[in-house]
Amino acid sequence: MASFSVVDNVLPDILHRVAVLATDTIEGSAFAGLMMTVNGRLQTPVFTDEDAPEIDARQYETGVGPCLDSYRHATLYTIPSTPQDERWRPFSETCLEHGVLSTMSVPVMTDGTAVGALNFYSHEERAFGPEAETLGTAFAEQAAIVIRNATAYWDAKALGEQLSQALETRVVIEQAKGLLMSTGLTSAAAFDLLRKASQRENRKLHQIAAQLVADAERRASASGDAT
Repeated sequence: MASFSVVDNVLPDILHRVAVLATDTIEGSAFAGLMMTVNGRLQTPVFTDEDAPEIDARQYETGVGPCLDSYRHATLYTIPSTPQDERWRPFSETCLEHGVLSTMSVPVMTDGTAVGALNFYSHEERAFGPEAETLGTAFAEQAAIVIRNATAYWDAKALGEQLSQALETRVVIEQAKGLLMSTGLTSAAAFDLLRKASQRENRKLHQIAAQLVADAERRASASGDAT
């Protein structure tokens, strides 16, 4: 498995590439997210699907979840069946609301210390067996290499700023979803519309979302001036 260089790319972009490749490689994985501490708070700045940070938010609210425990105890955890899980019940209930039936959380380790957790979500029960655990660990090691290399080039403040910018892209995506939902679309349908526009125009999702929000703001401003 090839390592990724951080010389010519910013940290969030490269970590996103790792997460996408991991999701595509691990059979049964529908999407993934990387939990890290950003500016003193545990957040999910890297994800392959909007559902990941939305599900993770439940963990941050309650302090209960396999991803948090993976980070805290530097241990891989799986939930074979979220409908049957009792250990992390609030998290599993949120998973079910998003159609997630099993999960795998893998610690991201640098120099013997957990710096995050790479989390995989599946729409199938018992999706993550020994092979998935091996592959998940390998991709977590790749994420660790990226983070370790990044610290050699940037200080903690610069890394925090990069990850904060990644989180800001989620804010604008949520704003765009809200605008579309105001027309009667569901949250899932609104995101799907943005995703399809991104693929059709070959532009990043957050760029499509930012344009939609900017257009709405211009229309609102013009309407206000007219009155």
